[in-house]
Amino acid sequence: MKNWILIVIMLTLQLALFAHEDTPIKLSKEGKLIGLPEKYSNAEFDRATFTLAINDKKIIIPECIKDFFKNYKEYDITFSASWYHDPGLLPYYIHMNIVTSENPNGCGVLFNLETLEIFQITKPEVKINERGQNMYLLNEQKISKECRKSILESITKR
Repeated sequence: MKNWILIVIMLTLQLALFAHEDTPIKLSKEGKLIGLPEKYSNAEFDRATFTLAINDKKIIIPECIKDFFKNYKEYDITFSASWYHDPGLLPYYIHMNIVTSENPNGCGVLFNLETLEIFQITKPEVKINERGQNMYLLNEQKISKECRKSILESITKR
């Protein structure tokens, strides 16, 4: 009986880990990012220049990243973030999702909240499984060595 209870507890903990959801972050008309914890609360995004600024750092998103979401002048953008997980597994991050007419499922860009380095790009894809249910797949995109260099060079003091 003790083993059975232990197994149930372990399965419950594993399900809780997989149930992680990002916190939605609001982008105000003035470009302020609202909803981050106090430590990151001095945050802005400039839609005209594609510049993300948090505290004393800013990144002007380089062209090699913009190539992942062509026609970025006509887009919808949302933000979410996570800072309440083990940073040893995944850095605290802010997620920018860009939806264009060419990419209605969006393109996700993950920034490290501490350094503003872009560390992952995903292009979600919806597929229908054999039961007729929608499956949401995250297709991670390869960031070239040259693009990684551009990312690091694009991060400056605010």
